[in-house]
Amino acid sequence: MEETIDSVFALRDSFMHIYDEETNKLPYHVNIIDELHADENAHTRILLKFLSYKKDNSYPLVISFIKLMIGKRDINFPYDKVYKPIVLFNKEYIDGLILEQGKYAIIIENKINWAIDQDKQIERYVNTALNKGLNKENIFVVYLTQDGNKKIGKNSLTDKVKSLLGITEETQGRFIELNYREDILPWLKNDILPNCIIKEDWLVSALKQYIDHLEGRFGLRTIKYKMNMELQEYLKAVMKLGEQPEINHQIIKQKISDINKISNQLLLLKDDTEKGCWKLWLDRLKKDFPNYNLIENINAKKYPNIGVIVENKGVKYGILIEYDSHSIYYGIGRHFSSQDKKDEVEKFVLPILDEIGGFKPNRWWYGLKNTSFENAYCRLSSLIKEVNKRME
Repeated sequence: MEETIDSVFALRDSFMHIYDEETNKLPYHVNIIDELHADENAHTRILLKFLSYKKDNSYPLVISFIKLMIGKRDINFPYDKVYKPIVLFNKEYIDGLILEQGKYAIIIENKINWAIDQDKQIERYVNTALNKGLNKENIFVVYLTQDGNKKIGKNSLTDKVKSLLGITEETQGRFIELNYREDILPWLKNDILPNCIIKEDWLVSALKQYIDHLEGRFGLRTIKYKMNMELQEYLKAVMKLGEQPEINHQIIKQKISDINKISNQLLLLKDDTEKGCWKLWLDRLKKDFPNYNLIENINAKKYPNIGVIVENKGVKYGILIEYDSHSIYYGIGRHFSSQDKKDEVEKFVLPILDEIGGFKPNRWWYGLKNTSFENAYCRLSSLIKEVNKRME
């Protein structure tokens, strides 16, 4: 494995050198989604926004998605017609949910960026659907990955959920693996976009941008054709591919397997590094803000967070960083304080958040804003200091 790691990283270094050279030769191209660096949440929101499209009391994209889903697995769907589906994003911890009350539920778990499977994750989601009164035979799980190489962990797809979804050694039951490269991209490009009504300008525009973004992600843009040929010729030379395609195929498969093994280890290492960030931030908070009561919830399986509790005129609220396994964000919330938002808190904190810009409210937060592990503590510290300054 050490030799494999050395080999892959050596290949990576030389490959990226040529990749950067070829990229600099490309003509100008801009894609808004590229520039926003979409995370898994963003990809889920975009997909669900497409699926929410309604025309003449019909949901053509939901219907088409169901056909894609059942065609992939050759399974039966319990209803001939979709009537009034509810398309939900990030409700009850589920990435995406297509639901018709009392009829069926399609759970979408998005792993386009190779997020690690959480313990009993799918089991929890299926139980949520069961608690809505659905028959287990009408619950489907779509496990959505980048290119099909990521497989779900046993800790998430438990024996209990296998039984609920009808998974056996012979069949995957109602657990459907889809991926963006081989399923979602061709579906959007070949099935959805050509059938859009011309008058739906915004939908057409969004589809074109997203298709272009996915093609860019997978190196499939037409403007990159020459570049791809150069890179593939380089890889052929490095891997010493010959004239026999069967042998070449085996060599390529092995290299992909090696890279995936290293990718899995990097994800585990990333997870450990993130835990180190939480511990470091806690130490910094104790040192930088000794007069505040701290929020020390860094070992939580769901929504770990860290910050300070502020009390202003007898009302408490939290200024904190939180993580939801997909994204990290910070802001001012009602964590470890009142069960309801307080008008007096809003009157005080909203002008501060508006002045900084980019904060959005929700049920738990007066305002939250996405950040990164690299910038999270610096931004949290600045926000605490700004609130403290306004209180003086």
